[in-house]
Amino acid sequence: MLLQLETSLDTVRWALTEARRLGKRTVLNPAPARVLPLPEDLLALVDYLTPNEVEAGLLTDREVRSAADAEVAGRALVALGVSTVVVTLGAAGAIAVGPTGTARVPGFPVDAIDTVGAGDAFSGGLAASLAADAPIEDALHVASAAGD
Repeated sequence: MLLQLETSLDTVRWALTEARRLGKRTVLNPAPARVLPLPEDLLALVDYLTPNEVEAGLLTDREVRSAADAEVAGRALVALGVSTVVVTLGAAGAIAVGPTGTARVPGFPVDAIDTVGAGDAFSGGLAASLAADAPIEDALHVASAAGD
């Protein structure tokens, strides 16, 4: 199940709870960042959290300006109960932090005209790949292509 924060937090929590009850994987894009930080009980229901650098910073109360910062933020969010955190880094690609370690993919070189929807496209590509049982590294490549 793929969710974002355009709907109410109560609805997101209910959907995550139902997905967990049914044994489904969950992906949460924490955008827009108007309801951050997120409650720990909600984070514990998320299998894959896909913040961008700004959202990762808001979720962890730290600046995220590099892949190293993103990895630190990802580890902090995993410590709060998220299974895997995938921080999108714009042109620098994305980094995933989870139980099997860290994976990083570069971005695709594009001439960005408008980045509205890039995070949604990234999350959609990730969710579709994961639903097809792709390994996280492959899912990151597909997601990065979709978001760029």
